[in-house]
Amino acid sequence: MSPYSFPLALFAFFGLVAIIPVWMWFLNDRLPGLPLEFQFIAGLVLPAMLLVFLGSWMQPGGA
Repeated sequence: MSPYSFPLALFAFFGLVAIIPVWMWFLNDRLPGLPLEFQFIAGLVLPAMLLVFLGSWMQPGGA
């Protein structure tokens, strides 16, 4: 990672950390009233976002 992309990566990480409590509140407060299909999709959004975020940090070819 270049020193120029580190501030952007740090900003993305803090944004991810900031959205997790809001999403967990949404899942606990609003999810029970939604249809089962929406509950399934809403339950998968956060893990999928985390996998995409972690995958963006991985670089092919190893060290």
